[in-house]
Amino acid sequence: MELKELGFYNFTYRMAIRNVGHFEAPTYEVTMSFIKCYIVQI
Repeated sequence: MELKELGFYNFTYRMAIRNVGHFEAPTYEVTMSFIKCYIVQI
C-alpha cells in the first residue's frame, strides 16, 4: 500500500472513531462508501 493511501485510511479510521459516540450505527457504512468513492477516483 502506498504511503498516501495509508494516510488516507488512517484519516478515515480516526474520523470513524471520533464519530462513534454520535453515529455508532452508520459510521461503518459511511466510512466504507467513502473509501469506495476514493478507490473509484484513482
